[in-house]
Amino acid sequence: ACRQAVVAADGVAMVVAILQAHQSDVQVQQCGCGALSGIADGNTACKQAVLAANGVTALVTALRAFPSDVTVQQWGCCAFRAITAGDTACKQAVVTADGVAVVVAALQGHRSIIEVQRCGCRALCSITSGNAACRQAVVAADGVAMVVAILQAHQSDVQVQQCGCGALSGIADGNTACKQAVLAANGVTALVTALRAFPSDVTVQQWGCCAFRAITAGDTACKQAVVTADGVAVVVAALQGHRSIIEVQRCGCRALCSITSGNAACRQAVV
Repeated sequence: ACRQAVVAADGVAMVVAILQAHQSDVQVQQCGCGALSGIADGNTACKQAVLAANGVTALVTALRAFPSDVTVQQWGCCAFRAITAGDTACKQAVVTADGVAVVVAALQGHRSIIEVQRCGCRALCSITSGNAACRQAVVAADGVAMVVAILQAHQSDVQVQQCGCGALSGIADGNTACKQAVLAANGVTALVTALRAFPSDVTVQQWGCCAFRAITAGDTACKQAVVTADGVAVVVAALQGHRSIIEVQRCGCRALCSITSGNAACRQAVV
């Protein structure tokens, strides 16, 4: 109700106007990014109001203007996380405004700020669940390597591991170049580490199995990469530990199906 009241009062357009009028004032940028984040965290109408007011462009401008300010970067990443949780049009709006690049820059510049890492990684996760252009934008912005770096740096944070596995799953669900980008960034090893670290977390296990399903849908090299990293064992463990979670069962079983369509070594690994 609070968010809707701001939207109804044309508050979104006002926030964007303030951000545009006071681009050199860090406090205004902090509050403006925070306001857009809160509004975008609402329902579809709230997200659409942010898009209609050119809020995405205002956020990109703010994050670029204050790359070292933790508050601007944190609220900005949270706003992108909220916006990209919407439909494909929301994700595409962030991609078109070059939002992926500023999210990756925020993640790079504030590796010790866990909320930046969580929200930024979640935004990338949401974007990669969009269309092919969205996935390609993450790959082009060197987002795959950044996601893997985050997974490695925050191995004890379950939220980071959830979002990171989700992002790698979304990217690997793309074309051959996307799958190759995950392999080149050592994404398979990062996934194996995540699933072993959080065997009882349903989200990590589900996204991890979905990622292995997407990777192993590629060529023999993709299947072999999962086998070499001991991915078969973690998929089997996920299937064993989460028998009632249908998405884990589907993705895990599909991954094993794809692996067994590979060479003799792949089949033997499953046996």
